[in-house]
Amino acid sequence: MIRRTFAAIIIVVTALALLVVAWPQLFGLAQLPILAQLVSLRGAATSVGLGIVALLVIAALVSARVRRFAASMAAIMLVFCLVNLVVLSARGFGDTAFADRTDSDVTVLSWNTLGDLPGADTIAQLAIAA
Repeated sequence: MIRRTFAAIIIVVTALALLVVAWPQLFGLAQLPILAQLVSLRGAATSVGLGIVALLVIAALVSARVRRFAASMAAIMLVFCLVNLVVLSARGFGDTAFADRTDSDVTVLSWNTLGDLPGADTIAQLAIAA
């Protein structure tokens, strides 16, 4: 009985943690420093998640003792991966190799100048070169 309760707690906590990572806006946590970095790595999180799903499925098939727990965790992780894939599909995967450069393109240059330390001439030369 205690083992099932502990397993249920782990499953619920894991599901909540993955929900926060997959959809931090739901809880208003999108600007938290560590969570922002986790969200920015959706592709890597999905790849790792799919590997974990494979391991959990193998564990569920091999051992009857952990079958329910491993299957539940695999299902939760698979949903997390699918949500991330949907978000990545909607927002894009970041590949700009298909974009052809034209003369009318606008290049944005950003440089943290630490006040006027580099000088206006240096910044102007960089802007012209870029």
